[in-house]
Amino acid sequence: FAFNHAGESHDFVKITSPDFAETVQISKDHDLAIRWVADESASMIKIIIEVFSNSGSLTGHLTVSTNDDGTFDIPIKLLSQLPEGSAKIALRRIWLGEFPSPLDSKQMLGVRTSVSSVANAKVIAD
Repeated sequence: FAFNHAGESHDFVKITSPDFAETVQISKDHDLAIRWVADESASMIKIIIEVFSNSGSLTGHLTVSTNDDGTFDIPIKLLSQLPEGSAKIALRRIWLGEFPSPLDSKQMLGVRTSVSSVANAKVIAD
């Protein structure tokens, strides 16, 4: 567990589909359905896909933000823009908040905390 301004929470996002214990196959020709255990206290979920060349250079990147409601389908329109190849996929849960400054109670300090789950992936064309 980790502690953040929203309270105690898991230090990862629990993914229910696809299986992050295996290499996630990301088809450029189908929507990618992603499911996770939602957290109502969180501000948002960012889904990040990064594709790499054989030499390790970043060749493609996609980031989408959504409500932390446990479900999101990345549409073909976005996935088709990614190059084929080895990739990483991550879900990052983000909490945004603020609290009064201990030096000046009229001033608010912003805070952002996050936890992530990451898996190996492969972007393919069917």
